[in-house]
Amino acid sequence: SSSAASTGASYFKIARDNNDKELKIGSLPLQLQEYAIIEDLLFIMMGIEGKYIEANLSEDFTEDEQQLDGVTYSVDGSLDPSLKDLTERILPLATYYTSINAFVEMHSKFEYGFVNHALCAAMRELLK
Repeated sequence: SSSAASTGASYFKIARDNNDKELKIGSLPLQLQEYAIIEDLLFIMMGIEGKYIEANLSEDFTEDEQQLDGVTYSVDGSLDPSLKDLTERILPLATYYTSINAFVEMHSKFEYGFVNHALCAAMRELLK
């Protein structure tokens, strides 16, 4: 089983190293789809756009407004339906994180008052 995992990991590394945007996640075996989507979810949770999960940015809002509303994400449609469902259930956490983080960054200035500054400092500690 560990040799299958190492083989899968090396195949996955080759697939990721190609940086081929044309490679659909649905063309990978199920186990590799799982590895790829977990990696993308981890990137998204850190605020980095993934390869198979992309941010939906609206041109109707400024960047600050978009971040305060929280960035929404879309998942590659070729992903296995069960993995796609699980991924879409986790993605709102990333949306909430980006929204809260944007609020903290925007409102932690003294111009918003001492209470907001203290609130943002406490929130920043919780986000770590």
